[in-house]
Amino acid sequence: MLRLIRANQLQFVTQTVAFVLCAAYVVVLVRSRDATSVTNAAEWLRHLATWAPVAPLLVRVRRKHAMRGAWLSMAIGVLTFNLASEVRRVDFPFLVHLVTPTLREALFSVSYLAIAVAVAIIMQQSFGPRANSVRLDGVIAGLALASLASMYGFRQSIEISGRSLLAEFNLFNPVLVMVLLVLLGAGLVPKHFHTDMTTSLLLVGLAIIAAGDVVALNPESFSAWTSFALVSLAPPLGLGFLALAAWPPIDRPSRPLEQFVVARGLNLIPVIFGALSVAILAISVSRPSLESTRLMALGALALVISRMVLTQSEMRQLGRNNFLEARTDHVTGLANRRAFLEDGEARLAALEDHEQLGIVLIDLDGFKEVNDSIGHAYGDELLRVIGQRFSNTIATRGTLARLGGDEFAYTFVVDASTDPIASVNELAQTLANPVSLDGTKVRVSASIGVALWPQHGSTHAELLRSADVAMYEAKHRRGGVCVYRDEIDLNSRERLALINELRTAIERRRLTLHFQPTHDLRTGEVHGVEALVRWQHPTLGLLQPDYFVPLAERVGLIVPLTRTVLDLAITELARLDRNGYHLQMNVNISQWDLMDEHLPESIGRILQWYDMSPERITLEVTESSLGHDAVRAKRSLNLLRSSGVKISIDDFGVGYSSMSQLLELPVDELKIDKSFVMALESDPRAISLIRSIIEMARALQLTVTAEGIENARNFESLRGAGADIIQGEFFSLPLTREELDEFLARPLDQHLAEPTEAAETPPRRRHLRVV
Repeated sequence: MLRLIRANQLQFVTQTVAFVLCAAYVVVLVRSRDATSVTNAAEWLRHLATWAPVAPLLVRVRRKHAMRGAWLSMAIGVLTFNLASEVRRVDFPFLVHLVTPTLREALFSVSYLAIAVAVAIIMQQSFGPRANSVRLDGVIAGLALASLASMYGFRQSIEISGRSLLAEFNLFNPVLVMVLLVLLGAGLVPKHFHTDMTTSLLLVGLAIIAAGDVVALNPESFSAWTSFALVSLAPPLGLGFLALAAWPPIDRPSRPLEQFVVARGLNLIPVIFGALSVAILAISVSRPSLESTRLMALGALALVISRMVLTQSEMRQLGRNNFLEARTDHVTGLANRRAFLEDGEARLAALEDHEQLGIVLIDLDGFKEVNDSIGHAYGDELLRVIGQRFSNTIATRGTLARLGGDEFAYTFVVDASTDPIASVNELAQTLANPVSLDGTKVRVSASIGVALWPQHGSTHAELLRSADVAMYEAKHRRGGVCVYRDEIDLNSRERLALINELRTAIERRRLTLHFQPTHDLRTGEVHGVEALVRWQHPTLGLLQPDYFVPLAERVGLIVPLTRTVLDLAITELARLDRNGYHLQMNVNISQWDLMDEHLPESIGRILQWYDMSPERITLEVTESSLGHDAVRAKRSLNLLRSSGVKISIDDFGVGYSSMSQLLELPVDELKIDKSFVMALESDPRAISLIRSIIEMARALQLTVTAEGIENARNFESLRGAGADIIQGEFFSLPLTREELDEFLARPLDQHLAEPTEAAETPPRRRHLRVV
């Protein structure tokens, strides 16, 4: 029947029986007026109540758990305690000629030792393996208190017994219980005395047993009835609480000692009880006392010295652990940011004249997608695998660290004659093989930035910043290795000054425009001009757009730059109208301008101010810019086209346009990329490709412009292929406003050379200023 009862139910039943028996005995004893009125039935009830706690402890031992050894030792202790209570005083035969302790006291001592072992195991589980100083404090306090108790509290018992060895043996049990109590109490100090149910029940049970022992050793200090009642109640009540402690689930991982804040008062324990032991030794010299009293006091003092040594050792170990922990990344086991910075400073300070220091920053591309798709746990595993690959590749050549997130760093020192990028390329190659995560093959790439001393910085902080700039440039290029260069540093002092100057130039309209004419092959006349922005810098001279337009895109100045260019272009178009030249004006806009929903409104206001038709303006959009956000780009182009301006696809043939896109987009013109025109000189297939583009544009009713015409052969080929408009240096370089007026004032036959001349250079180029 019992086999069918679950372990928890069986333990509950046995503990309930033990509790009922103990409670019944308490009631019977309280109703008795003196020791003589206690009946045999009550005495049998006491025996049953004392033996009953053995059952729940044995039930607990039968269950498989981490604390099985502790409760086995506790069960042995309780069982031995009961056996000792039943044994009469019988001397050991081999010590018959000596004043010896009895078998009863020996069994009690074994019982207390078994309980002590159980308590020690439970403390080990609850407080962790590194609470040695806490346990030592408990032993110090226990020995000092026991020494004090043996001198004063148990003096009466010692005088009555007259047998020093037996008296000292009798003191062993209560002293051991006191030590256990102090140990449990000291163990709660790091937890701010926030105890669990198991520890609380153990404390209560041991306290009751200790109280019973104190009363038993000092019976004359209490009345006969009080002494009898306390001594009778202590075993069943104390053992009952020890049995109850087996019920709460304590089979859980212990919390590390470092999670608790150790109270300042804990350090006072060895000081206070060490002083108490010194006082006891001083008093024992001038008055009779047990040898055990002095031994326990001396033991406490010896442990105080051990405690000091242990504290120093623990502090040194804690310092080492804290040092390593503060400089170790817990996910990968590599060095962290602090260790990386310290190592870099040390390596930089120790550099020889023939050496150079390199700093590499590595940012994993696609790591966020891994986290979002299969979880952060697998993301951490990916970091560990990649960190191990990097570490195996680097070996002892430098210091590898994880700075946080998906960013790694590498510091190395090489001879000045050695290629510093070789080891960096080896790191990049380690990512070629995929990583298996939860049965999924994951492949990530990296953006790697490199900075070298002394070329890219004189201090470690400057080098780290330069490597960061290079890394973001690599990320902008969609991966790979990038070595720092001044021109990619948007946040250098020079770059910051240039950005501020560009912002001022845009706000105060200090930009200038150059104009490159376009020619209509059907009429031979100048069809229009393309506005090309220039910046006349006060110290750097005339800057081409390649120098500052990418900078404007990166720092968010491209939209106001485009607004300024449009304003200047339309102003120039109005001036040309007043001079009698009715031309088309082409203006380039970027992908960021397509995100500007107010651009049509801005163009409309300028055109309205000059009373000019919007059809005179053609906005050139690069084919590649349409692929970043096709939906939004289409919406912006529709808004611009509905305002009346024309739309041209610039650099057509090298981007992402498809036939379906051309049908969906409101396009008026295709501008064939100059790379196709340049290929006419070397690849006979180029003319066929150009003809195909022109035929397709004809079918879509689009105008075709060919740019990059540099010689007469190009001109002949494009005219033969059927292009509508041509543009290039064969006819004119970009012109200033004054040069454009001079160019337009020439006769028509001087604008476009006749094909029969077969000129290899632009006609009358001597009249044009090269910019």
